[in-house]
Amino acid sequence: MLVSIEDNAILVLDPETYETVAIKKPMSFNAEAGSEIPVLKTPYGIFALAHSEIPQAK
Repeated sequence: MLVSIEDNAILVLDPETYETVAIKKPMSFNAEAGSEIPVLKTPYGIFALAHSEIPQAK
């Protein structure tokens, strides 16, 4: 869930703990606060995926 958008960062909810986390805004990011966005959580942090990076079912 996208909580807020700032200049160079976005605030998202951690998918496991539901805590608000600030992460770097992806280059081609175009979503609105309150919308569902795809995120990837790894041992290195949480990353937002740009919509064009999501594999589409054919």
